[in-house]
Formats: sequence, C-alpha cells, structure tokens
Amino acid sequence: LVVATSSDAEGAADTATECDLRAAAAAINSQPNSADAVVFAHIDFGPELLYRTDSAIVAGPYHRNGRGILDVYDFFSSSDLDRSRQLAEERGTRFALVCDTPNEAGFFSAGTPGQSLYERLIDDDAPEWLSLTAYGTADQRFRLYEFRSDR
Repeated sequence: LVVATSSDAEGAADTATECDLRAAAAAINSQPNSADAVVFAHIDFGPELLYRTDSAIVAGPYHRNGRGILDVYDFFSSSDLDRSRQLAEERGTRFALVCDTPNEAGFFSAGTPGQSLYERLIDDDAPEWLSLTAYGTADQRFRLYEFRSDR
C-alpha cells in the first residue's frame, strides 16, 4: 500500500507543468446547463473531471474505451479542422478543455503535419465553431472552449 500526501490544496496544480483541474472543473460547473455536457479533454483529466463535475467525458485512461481514447487524440492532434468538428458533432460535444502543459503539448503536437487543433487553441486561434468560454490564470494553465453548432 502506497499513500501519497501533499501540502498543497487538494486538486491544485503542484508544479508549473501541471493543469489546475479543480479550477477547470469549476469553470465547467459555472457554465449554464453544464450537467451532462460532453467534454473533450486529455484522457488523464477524465477521472478528476468526472469527480468534480456532472459532465461526461469522451475518454479516460480506461483500456476498454479504445474508441474514445482515439477520438480524443484525433480531435486535438488533427490539423484537419473539419475532421475535428465531425468528431465533436458525432460525440455531442459541448466543451473542449486544453491545458498549456509540456505533457499535453507533446501528446497532441508530435508528428502532426501543420498546426494541430490543440496548438491552435493554445495559441488562441480557435476555429469559428469553438468559442473561448473560460481562461485560467497563468498558474492554472487551462482554456475552456464551447462548441458552437450554429457555425
């Protein structure tokens, strides 16, 4: 049995390379009608988002959800914005959560021809069908975008 403890506030980012998922979850919860909203986010964020929100996630680190894991990867790593939008529509997505961290950047940017959707979102260059809804502080490192089906 291994027990880890932290002197930091529960859920807060421990280092400058982590995303403050507690703050990101609060941003999701602050949106009108966020219960049962579907969220595209890095698979490692899934369990905490499920715990801290009433929203659904596309994927978490669960081996039996291979299609969801691949959809998250394809959504964020693609430079084909039409493909990313198609995945969002197929999944009934409401939010896309990105965090400006080295791990996430490496995962969604490596080997992508052109600029991936993740890179565009981090650069505040979202396609017209995603609108910035919440922006974390420099320490929180997240951006929450809302899918706009009217665009």
